[in-house]
Amino acid sequence: MRRCWYGFVLGWMGVSTAGAAPSGLALMPTADRVADQEYVAEVQVDGSLEQGDADTRFINFQVGALDRLELGVDYDASRETSEPWLFNAKVIALKDEDETALLALGFRNLGDEEAPEGYVVTTWARPALRGHLGGTFSEERHLDAIAGMDYEWSPGWWGYAEWTSGRENAGSFGVNIPLPGPLDLMAGIVLPNASAEDVGYTIHLVCGAPWPFFGK
Repeated sequence: MRRCWYGFVLGWMGVSTAGAAPSGLALMPTADRVADQEYVAEVQVDGSLEQGDADTRFINFQVGALDRLELGVDYDASRETSEPWLFNAKVIALKDEDETALLALGFRNLGDEEAPEGYVVTTWARPALRGHLGGTFSEERHLDAIAGMDYEWSPGWWGYAEWTSGRENAGSFGVNIPLPGPLDLMAGIVLPNASAEDVGYTIHLVCGAPWPFFGK
C-alpha cells in the first residue's frame, strides 16, 4: 500500500452525483484496499475550472479490516445536499500470492434515500505501473465501464489517468504529491463525457496511518 491511499471523487461540476468513496483513483474504485488495522481520512474539494468555484466538499473516512475488507463513511459538506452521510464497503474476492492481480467486489453511495451503486473491478500491478478494469451498476445508470492506470515514478509521486463510460460520467487525470508526515496531496482535472459540461478540478488532502491502539 502506498503511504497515503489514492484520492477519489464521485461528484464534479455540473453533475449531481453524490459520492461515497472507496479507495481508488479520482473517479473509479480499484481493487486496492486500506490495510488491516489502518485508516485513511481525506478532505476533498471539487469545482469548475471555468467558473473558479468550489461547490462540492467531502470528508471521507475508510478503515481496513481482516486483510480483505474495507469499510467507509463519508460526509457531504456541500451547501446543496439532500444526503449528507454515505456509506461504502469493499471485499477483495480474489488475489494471487504476490498481490499483483486482484479482484474486488463492492458498493458505494449507500444512504437513507440513495440506492447503492455496485461494482466489480480488477487490478494488475507491475513494479511501477498498474492497470484497472471493471464495471459499475445501479438502478439509475445500469452498467458503466471503468478503466484506468497509475504510474509511480518516485516514492510517493505518482500520476493517474482514467475514464468511466456514460454521458453523465467523465474521465480524469492528475498527480499525487507527498507532503511531510503522513500527508499526501492529490490534484486532478475532470473531463466530463458530455461536452456541454464544465471542465472540473478535484483536490484531496489525504492522511493514512495505523490505528494508534493496534500498536503498529
